[in-house]
Amino acid sequence: MEGPETAPTLKLNKSAALQQVCDIAFVLAHRVRHDLRRYPSDTPAKRVVAYWFSKAAKSFAAAVLLWNQGYWQDAAVLARTILEVSLQSLLFRKEPEKFAPQFFKHAEVQKHRLFADMDKHAEGEIKAGIASYFERLGLNPSDIEKWKNWWGKDGTIWDLAKEIEARQTYQVQYPALSFLVHGAPSAFSYYVLKTGPREYIDWDWEAGAPSASTYSLAETMFSAAPLSLLDVIAVLGELWGLDYDADLQAAREAVERYNKEYV
Repeated sequence: MEGPETAPTLKLNKSAALQQVCDIAFVLAHRVRHDLRRYPSDTPAKRVVAYWFSKAAKSFAAAVLLWNQGYWQDAAVLARTILEVSLQSLLFRKEPEKFAPQFFKHAEVQKHRLFADMDKHAEGEIKAGIASYFERLGLNPSDIEKWKNWWGKDGTIWDLAKEIEARQTYQVQYPALSFLVHGAPSAFSYYVLKTGPREYIDWDWEAGAPSASTYSLAETMFSAAPLSLLDVIAVLGELWGLDYDADLQAAREAVERYNKEYV
């Protein structure tokens, strides 16, 4: 199988170990794509994890592009996306045959809720179209049960993390990444930099390497992207019966080296 031997070089990166982690994730993702084209996705559970892999792998490639072009904050936003996907996949692997129907049922409910909420504000043809939609399905919009996520009616990412014993991962990575996603006050210092003897404000509003004061944090945030993708691939390999153990072990060893260097 022909394919890439390494990931694109992380131009703003200082860690050889992190580059190796990205190389493994990048090449392994290519191998997974090749494998998924060769074997049938003949169960709902396989299709769910293949969907998560597709999202995580594409977002990882985008995160690398953003990092290399100097948009480290936006690369970190995508890292949170991949982290959420990995947490879902780690729960899903526990009972895939139970969770797959739940997953697809929730997709239907989300669509129904979207149209029901639109109906409250729609007029004319749009309102008539929504009424026709529910009539065809034999549904009353007011009877649609609202579930927050596929893993529970009121389930949150934190609930999911607790269920899979990933409290530390959540508490260390998720809040800081979320600050950037939501433009929260806690992300103020990632864009507004104070330099010079008179506390002159320097704005981080153009592409460029992270400042010296934020570099270590930026790199740590970015590292969630390849690490989370590797978690998704591990789940996919297990549920599809594909052997990626050697690659994943090499990734774990590279992660250990990275942690010793920077974390």
